[in-house]
Amino acid sequence: MPAEAYKTPGIVIATSIAPNNIGAQQAAVASWTDLGFRVVSLNIAEEIPRLAGHFPDVMFIRAARSAEYLAGRPLVFINELIDYLKGCGSKICGIVNSDIHFRADQGFAAFLMEQARDSLVFGARVDVDALDSAKGEFYVYGFDYFFFDISVLDCYPSEDFCIGAPWWDYWMLSTPILQGKLLKELVSPIAFHVKHEFNYSPDHWYGFAKKLLKHVNKELYDAIAPLQAANEHPLYSAINYVGSAGLKFIIEHSSKIKYEKPGINLSMENFKCREHYKTVAFPYYDGKDQAEEAKGNGDDNETGPAAGDLLKRKSYYKNACKLFLDICKEDWDSIILSFNETAKYDQAEKLFFIRCMGYLISKKDYTTAMRLLERYPEKDEIGIQLRNALMTVISN
Repeated sequence: MPAEAYKTPGIVIATSIAPNNIGAQQAAVASWTDLGFRVVSLNIAEEIPRLAGHFPDVMFIRAARSAEYLAGRPLVFINELIDYLKGCGSKICGIVNSDIHFRADQGFAAFLMEQARDSLVFGARVDVDALDSAKGEFYVYGFDYFFFDISVLDCYPSEDFCIGAPWWDYWMLSTPILQGKLLKELVSPIAFHVKHEFNYSPDHWYGFAKKLLKHVNKELYDAIAPLQAANEHPLYSAINYVGSAGLKFIIEHSSKIKYEKPGINLSMENFKCREHYKTVAFPYYDGKDQAEEAKGNGDDNETGPAAGDLLKRKSYYKNACKLFLDICKEDWDSIILSFNETAKYDQAEKLFFIRCMGYLISKKDYTTAMRLLERYPEKDEIGIQLRNALMTVISN
């Protein structure tokens, strides 16, 4: 299909169709074109001849680079999709994972044209056992489709995130939020996805997570990187906290919109709604006290000794997530209060504290550093060394 055919008004969806799971992607792409969207897929050169015959309504564009050296697979960089869309001639565009099936009517494109004006509209998929399933569950840890005004794309810097790899969705949303753009979460069950195993390794999950943290706050990344030396809670765990905080940050900085047409969307009662994340993914944000959390919540139904571990894990996640958000905002009043002056800290928590002290000293904010030091819960060698180091720096 010639590129000129896409230089017309309307919504263009950019994706990257994978050379496997063809049937599911054919059904997904057909659901897009049936709704009036035009579809472009960026792929490495070797994949295009293998895919073009299966997707006659898709325009394939050769990607300039492969992300195989980062992702272990020849994925496409999000920046290439963004660069293509900037020049496609459409006011409203989209980026969608290639196996997401839209269940809507012919008014959906017009709805997006209106809602995405000067904004970014995004949403999570509903995981189902089959596309004709009447029940499913919202995926609570990320997002799969994005529609936006072309002006929003100017806020994205050059980064190495890839469609089909972890964390690109958080980057896609946190970047415009930090630049004051308007985001809207479409909470209706519109996008459906047949469940399958994840296609990335823990190493790639970890590698892209570090890129996200560096992007959001490089100084924070530099501060907590030494956690990798902690035996129980390495940097891998710190990234988990960042992800939890990032999701909460995205949810809280987005307005909620709905698209519901009788007979098109299945009843919301058939799905665990988007707000379910409060009791499944992040039970410590639901306002319940720690004793209740330890009893189990949502999918967490541990009792006995395991419940104590769960309580400790949730409490630690809560403090670390809050620390991440507060440092991003430089809200040191909140950061200081997040440290419990009566608790006994483990090795990783002590490292968090030390790095926060180092961060403040590097900024020559000695008053805040002294306030923070007063929250250190133990009069051990670390506390003595921190106080001596601070006094030395101040005296010099």
